[in-house]
Amino acid sequence: MKKISVILLIMMCVISFCAPVSFADVTPNPNVTIVNPTDETVLYSSNLLISVKVAQKATITVDVFKESITASDTATMQEEKKDTSTVSSTEKKDKTTDKKVYTYTSIMDTETFVSESDLSFYTKKIENVELGTYKIVVNTLDADGKVAFSSERFVKVEEKPAEASQSIIFSTNQSGTLTFLKNLLTTIFGN
Repeated sequence: MKKISVILLIMMCVISFCAPVSFADVTPNPNVTIVNPTDETVLYSSNLLISVKVAQKATITVDVFKESITASDTATMQEEKKDTSTVSSTEKKDKTTDKKVYTYTSIMDTETFVSESDLSFYTKKIENVELGTYKIVVNTLDADGKVAFSSERFVKVEEKPAEASQSIIFSTNQSGTLTFLKNLLTTIFGN
């Protein structure tokens, strides 16, 4: 009898320690999807179009941040480049990547969107974005207004390469649907 009570006590302790624990890293909500932009996309436009599909009644917040490296880290990386001039290129990459510290600056006020149906979309067009890397964060809030789920995407805005060839959609010989798509894309993203 004493062995059974000890075993039950140990099992109760194990079960109580295995209970779900809340961590700072929150998982993505399967019912809230960042449709646009796709992760790690490179854009050649000064406009950033954000689209989020919400497939449940929920409240979400959307933030957009611009990524940068602090000045002290840039100086450290320049010193490392001087010191590692005789090291192979793969070793240089490893050493400089380990030292990078990224900071994020908000480029817009946090926007809150309340979905009152089982399917809705949040869209936002941010114009005149500068070249660089941007982080888009979409949080799903619970009933208390705390973050229950979180998703993020990274997008890079670069200058259009000079040697980039035009796709077939932007060629001069077009008809019907292709002309409509070209005009739609030009309206949304500019030239």
